[in-house]
Amino acid sequence: RFPNLLVNGSQGIAVGMATNIPPHNLGEVIDATIHLIDHPAASVEDLMQFVKGPDFPTGGQIMGRAGILDAYRTGRGSVKLRAKAEIVDGPRGEQIVVSEVPYQTSVEQIEARAAELVNAREIEGIRAIRNESAKGVTRLVFDLKKDAPALVILNNLYKHTPMQSSFAVNAVALVDGVPRTLSLRDALVHYIAHQVEVITRRSEFRLARAAARAHIVEGLLRAIDMIDAIIATIRASDDKAAARAALMAEPFEFSEEQAEHILDMTLARLTRLGRTNLEEELAQLRATIAELEAILGDETVLRQVIKTEMSEIRDEFATPRRSPIGFDPGDLDVEDLID
Repeated sequence: RFPNLLVNGSQGIAVGMATNIPPHNLGEVIDATIHLIDHPAASVEDLMQFVKGPDFPTGGQIMGRAGILDAYRTGRGSVKLRAKAEIVDGPRGEQIVVSEVPYQTSVEQIEARAAELVNAREIEGIRAIRNESAKGVTRLVFDLKKDAPALVILNNLYKHTPMQSSFAVNAVALVDGVPRTLSLRDALVHYIAHQVEVITRRSEFRLARAAARAHIVEGLLRAIDMIDAIIATIRASDDKAAARAALMAEPFEFSEEQAEHILDMTLARLTRLGRTNLEEELAQLRATIAELEAILGDETVLRQVIKTEMSEIRDEFATPRRSPIGFDPGDLDVEDLID
């Protein structure tokens, strides 16, 4: 019901097929899909007004937009991720407190690597490392020695431990059974085409079911008007097959399905209440049939159904972005250097 491949990401297709699609924000992806339905000629840049970049469940900061642009334009790119860390004043001096870690790394990995570097004297100034994570809250604390350069140590941790990592985007997906590298626009175009097919098939199935039931209800309503003649005919018949044949012949002329249901009809259906219920059901079925025929007869109405259903999912489940997109000094392009 929503673009799952982008929202939840994916890694690897069966045997020997590499793919690496990062997770995204549900609300952003649905907004982009709705925009593409309304504006089929929208470019990757237009869609990036909605999808700012990947959004990782573990948070962390995305460094720069260059890798995201490559990934969305070509299907391949590298997204640089940093842990969320701050320098705070502790009871015995400064501390570096890590509250979010990059996607697919763990506090334990960072702690173990940092301990190795401290023991090897590659990073100086760390007095103790404590993992205080509990109940789903991430907290890794580095106690610093007195007068240790906190910012230098933090930058060393980014450089030498998994506190900074790269997510190599390789957006390969099967399109009609063939693996293809997809841009952001390609992925959403194929998703919309899939939804059009799903809604069409679903509507055809529901229409056939509603039409079949309406046919039966019409027969039952007609039967109530001539019930005495029907009962006499059934009582005069030798068996059920003969009764069915008599109901399908003149003067009744019911279809086989209607005749079968009349034979199965309970005596309670002969009451006035039974007639009222049937009339209400028939009115409801006719409204449903008209609605489904409108969906199947007009692609604009069908696409509106897709938009409405996705909007409902967005309104119920969308959450704010967890991974902010920050500045990367290596990300400057020509425009940034012009006043």
